[in-house]
Amino acid sequence: GIFPEGTRQKGDSLGRFHDGVASMALRTGVPVVPIAIVGSDKMIRGEVAVIIGKPIVVAKAKATVEAIADVNDVVKTAIQTMIDEYKAGKYK
Repeated sequence: GIFPEGTRQKGDSLGRFHDGVASMALRTGVPVVPIAIVGSDKMIRGEVAVIIGKPIVVAKAKATVEAIADVNDVVKTAIQTMIDEYKAGKYK
């Protein structure tokens, strides 16, 4: 898998998304599968959850700055929603 943040984050907030995932999805028309990893900053003394979301369909298109930003926004919203739902107890 390719993760759009390119690194781990402390806490449950998402970091800046790089353009690679959105650019590849736009150029190929391949769906993006959002994955939320919660608790990885506490891996040694805590619980880590991996939540796999439903594929997000991305139509094949030119990877413009605007199109990349739009795809990143949709993916980021999906991942943040999964994190929020996990914290609310939906996946336990």
